[in-house]
Amino acid sequence: MMHGFIPPHRYFPYLTWTDIDSMPDKENVVIIQPIGAIEQHGPHLPIAVDAAISLGVLGKAFEKLNTNVPAFALPCLYYGKSNEHWSFPGTITLSATTLLTLIQEIAESLYRSGFRKLVLMNSHGGQPQVMEIAARDIHQQYTDFLVFPFFTWRVPHNAAELFSEYELEYGIHAGDVETSIMLSLLPEQVKIER
Repeated sequence: MMHGFIPPHRYFPYLTWTDIDSMPDKENVVIIQPIGAIEQHGPHLPIAVDAAISLGVLGKAFEKLNTNVPAFALPCLYYGKSNEHWSFPGTITLSATTLLTLIQEIAESLYRSGFRKLVLMNSHGGQPQVMEIAARDIHQQYTDFLVFPFFTWRVPHNAAELFSEYELEYGIHAGDVETSIMLSLLPEQVKIER
């Protein structure tokens, strides 16, 4: 089950090349690139938190999206720019240059296939600026390619109704909010006793 949280009919890798070749109105199909990180999230959460949140939130959004809206998810980029966590065992980090190159080459591949709308759905707080630079550079290279740098934590949400001001300000990494989301998405991976 490669698609995980993503509904199978929305998972881009399940398409054949002929499905893509014959796809009508490709310039209005939205391709979404989920992006996370592999880094520490305290002793109680797995290192895949950011990727899990990106995929989980996207999966929930797809469940609510009208089936007439043409949109597909690419496989998640699990690795990100996480050098701020490299002193923790298990962190796998890319340089900003490597991440930019990776996103650029994915975008070029999509463009060659006829797609003109790309969402960079990032859920790691250490790289929104990389997404913004990537979007500007890709759009400058292909002026008819719309690239949207999207940071999961900037969308409207109800965290203020559920958590204290202190938690919202200081608990942004591995705090109650991320722990709650992980308890909803992957409860068996949360070591709540820690």
